[in-house]
Amino acid sequence: AAMESAFSLEQQQGAEGKARDVWGELGSEALRQGNHQVVEMSYQRKKDFDRLSFLYMLTGDMEKLRKMLKISNMRNDIMG
Repeated sequence: AAMESAFSLEQQQGAEGKARDVWGELGSEALRQGNHQVVEMSYQRKKDFDRLSFLYMLTGDMEKLRKMLKISNMRNDIMG
């Protein structure tokens, strides 16, 4: 339900030209509640790759970390 609301608010804000950080707020609350699937989606929507890679590291999702590394290599966008 929260994800549907976030998508709806994002579309509504785009039409109105407002800049509320819906995904950031959703991600923060989901993190507080321990819902890492919603946290992951919100970080993806925000393109917050630093936090996303940290989340993958904390949850032990090495496959997704490898995918992120591969994508960053292809983009020549290496951090560190």
